[in-house]
Amino acid sequence: IAYMKKWTFILLLFLISLPLVGQGRAERKAAKAKKAGIAYQNMKTLISEGNFEFVGNWATPFNGIRVNLIGNPNYLRIVKDSTSTHLPFFGEVRRSVGYGQGSGVSFDGPLQEYTVAFDDTKHQIKISFRAKHQTELFDVRLEIAHSGNTTVIVNSSNRSVMRYQGLVAGFSDP
Repeated sequence: IAYMKKWTFILLLFLISLPLVGQGRAERKAAKAKKAGIAYQNMKTLISEGNFEFVGNWATPFNGIRVNLIGNPNYLRIVKDSTSTHLPFFGEVRRSVGYGQGSGVSFDGPLQEYTVAFDDTKHQIKISFRAKHQTELFDVRLEIAHSGNTTVIVNSSNRSVMRYQGLVAGFSDP
């Protein structure tokens, strides 16, 4: 009988604590959603102000072999209505990019056809623009998550498509 009382007591204790555990999970989930919402609002503000920088951690050429970019200087900066970009290129060149133009994806100058779309449901920001460097035209898309995790897709008129993954953060023009 003592054995049965002991197990009954443990079972009652377990049943009583069950709603408390479930409530804790719900509260954690709500706190996480609130934190993501705040991060998304901060990211929206950053993008709307127009001074931000993408730094890539990974590059994936059209053939799908990922290349680690950590320790390899690279960036895509948006400052108001201009861009300054230098990203490494590991894909295929369809047409000669010309003597002295380098091997990376590099362009500086005004943004063309710049659009920003905010998806408040998914907490995601999509940016697209065009840029030109000498004879090469670039179509660039950024998909930015609330956390700053970003995918950049660069489609060039002379090269295969490149995809970069990294982070977007604020940038102050020196």
